[in-house]
Amino acid sequence: MFRAELPEDDAELRKQITAILSITTGPVVVLDNVSGALKSSTLAGLLTTDLWDDRPLGSTSWTRSTNDRIWTVTGNNISIGGDLPRRTIRTVIDPGQPNPELRTGFAIDNLEGWVKERRGELLHALLTLVRAWVAAGKPLPVERASDTPDGSAP
Repeated sequence: MFRAELPEDDAELRKQITAILSITTGPVVVLDNVSGALKSSTLAGLLTTDLWDDRPLGSTSWTRSTNDRIWTVTGNNISIGGDLPRRTIRTVIDPGQPNPELRTGFAIDNLEGWVKERRGELLHALLTLVRAWVAAGKPLPVERASDTPDGSAP
């Protein structure tokens, strides 16, 4: 996993994506602690291509990288705009209390060790969920469209 902050502008984002794809090998990229509105044609383009072309910083030549990563964004109450809503899967974690950082009494003290001990069982459960989703026709939740006045699908 590679963790980074989301740059303020698309030019910096392109440089960061190029560096991540050409230098790192982690299968998951986390753009962490994004706030406010997320609207980026660069990010939208990245999410729909398997090859990334860009000019590396300080070079006049172009480079091509395979976009073989899972791109994730974390943040609180992010607003997603532009073409990104139709290219994303939103996940919400609701701990059911206003101050989740104050929770105590967890049954598992060593989560990493617990997961390692139950790796096979957890992978079996995950693959069962994926198989059921595929068998059901890979349904996706109905999302509001961002490019129609009333939010209906085009």
